[in-house]
Amino acid sequence: MKNLKKLTPSDLKIISGGWVPPQGGRCPDGTCQYTENGPCRIYNADKCY
Repeated sequence: MKNLKKLTPSDLKIISGGWVPPQGGRCPDGTCQYTENGPCRIYNADKCY
C-alpha cells in the first residue's frame, strides 16, 4: 500500500460527522453543539448546549 496518509485529528472529526468550531467561534446558523466542545449538529432545542 503506497502513498498512504495518516489522518489528522481535524480530518477524523470531519469523518465522524461533525465540525468543532475554533475556540471563541460559533457553529453555523441552523446548527448547535449538543455537548461542550462537541461538534456542530443540526439544531435541536432539546439538545443544544
